[in-house]
Amino acid sequence: MEEVVTVRNLRRIYKSLFPRVRVVAVDGVSFSVRRGEVFGLLGPNGSGKTTTLRVILGLLEPTEGEVLVFGASPRSREVRRRIGYLPEKTPLWSYLNAWETLTLLGRMSGVRADVLKERAKELFARLELKAPSRRVGSYSKGMARKVAFAQAIIAEPELLILDEPTGGLDPPSAAEVKRILFELKKKGTTMLISSHILAEIQQMCDRVVILADGKVRAEGHPERLLEREGFLRVVLKAAPQDKERVLQVLQDAGFEVERVETDTVELDSLFLRVLGRDVGGSGS
Repeated sequence: MEEVVTVRNLRRIYKSLFPRVRVVAVDGVSFSVRRGEVFGLLGPNGSGKTTTLRVILGLLEPTEGEVLVFGASPRSREVRRRIGYLPEKTPLWSYLNAWETLTLLGRMSGVRADVLKERAKELFARLELKAPSRRVGSYSKGMARKVAFAQAIIAEPELLILDEPTGGLDPPSAAEVKRILFELKKKGTTMLISSHILAEIQQMCDRVVILADGKVRAEGHPERLLEREGFLRVVLKAAPQDKERVLQVLQDAGFEVERVETDTVELDSLFLRVLGRDVGGSGS
């Protein structure tokens, strides 16, 4: 399968004001992202995630190693036109309104005016972006984040790089963003996602890399990495009062049961249910 992003032995060192002090942000990192794949980049603060993304985007030069995007330098203008990027922070022009922001960035990416208008209208509706004629500088953090997400996908890029895609969003908006990302995945969009919300990564990603201290500590499919050897999870449809009977049946069959628990939903799912929405963020 074609590799959209190739990172080989990447090393990035930052120099400080003191000649002998250097910070090794990324140290020998290697991985690849295949076409149509959703790839997760995980790690604690200071693990090298943001530096790695900036090198992939061509915003930083590697100290050592090689990074290719679509088989070419990430600094190539043609390569950059094929990428959509949502940074962790939301650097938008505060004096432009939401409509002007999407129009400007969409046209810069080569989207035709008529197509751009229809896509912008659809995104405004789905993300509940109200008052698109208001200046972005007057928006709340969550509203500005929606504009930033919309600009990242407005040109329908082949490669989408997302740093904390649902950061700063309320549960309904985060659910709608995830729904849109799942739709893009079905269409074959390649995605590289960095997030601190591990449940998102587990739900969306085909493979992940975990970084720590600038090095790769683990790589693979989320389910494989999360497997507990020797344990099997069984989900049964039964009433809570049947707990003891279920436990007895399993023990009589010769299984050593670690615990039997009542199933629960996640808090964000409960929040959406209370609001009368499904997990995708649309009205029920």
